[in-house]
Amino acid sequence: KTPTKTKTKTPTRVWITIGGGGRTAAFPEICASSRLRQQLIESVLEKVKLVSNTSTGAGAKQQSQRDSFFIGGIDLDFFQPRTIRERDNYLLLLTEAIPRWHREGLKVSMTLHPHQGRMIPPSVYRQLDRIHFMTYDMIGGSSSNNNNNNYHASLGKVRQAVEELLQPGVGLETTPDRCCWGFRHTLGIFAIRHGSRHLVKSTTTRFVFVFVTTRTRTRTRVIR
Repeated sequence: KTPTKTKTKTPTRVWITIGGGGRTAAFPEICASSRLRQQLIESVLEKVKLVSNTSTGAGAKQQSQRDSFFIGGIDLDFFQPRTIRERDNYLLLLTEAIPRWHREGLKVSMTLHPHQGRMIPPSVYRQLDRIHFMTYDMIGGSSSNNNNNNYHASLGKVRQAVEELLQPGVGLETTPDRCCWGFRHTLGIFAIRHGSRHLVKSTTTRFVFVFVTTRTRTRTRVIR
């Protein structure tokens, strides 16, 4: 009810995440099978249409319209392919799923840990609408050895990880226009700050760092 209420009152985009930390065990088997890949791709669309119909009350005719879905995008989070074969099979899923979901009006993102940029070829980057760069759990630079003060990434380390993703030979460096204002490719970096470990629930503050990149510079916008 809360996402539905929020979306009707504000220009909120609701996405479905597939996978995530501790929830990617099925990816290798699914990606290795053409039948299972297609089954996943189509089942996601069925779920999107079902949720849209339930949340908005839209009829079958309205469901066929590209802008009628309650769900606006799909985020694929297969964090750690363990072998080259797993990586290649994951790329098969991406190259099959992205155009299929795009035809239905859905946006598609994928999640990467820092230093994984070379895992994905430029041809796939060009098809993505977003990249979610998981920099929040990098250990940040600090002069203190206290774990409470050195728990999450510093902004400097986040910027360094983004700049590595833009180096020659990495996918985003060959498609810089897709990372600029006015184009659709955005790097979204989620950062979470914790206070005292005894007061985490009451002091946690969330920030979203959006890096807008060109071939020569990186600009940062912080959304609280």
